Amino acid sequence: MIASLPVTSLLAFIRLYLETGDGLKVAALSWQIIGLVIPSLAFFAVLAVTGDGYGLTLYVVRFFR
Repeated sequence: MIASLPVTSLLAFIRLYLETGDGLKVAALSWQIIGLVIPSLAFFAVLAVTGDGYGLTLYVVRFFR
C-alpha cells in the first residue's frame, strides 16, 4: 500500500495536467493528498503501538458499520 500511493498519485497528477493543463490544480491535488496521508500514517502508528493490528482494525470496521 505504501508503494501504491505514490504511483497512483503520480498517475492522477499526469492525468489532471493532461486534461486541464493547469499546474495550480495539480499543486492543489498534491496538497490534498498530503492532507489525507498524514491522518492515515497516524492510524498506522496507532496500529503499530497497540501490537494487535488486526484486532483493532476489526473493531474499527465493526464500529463504523
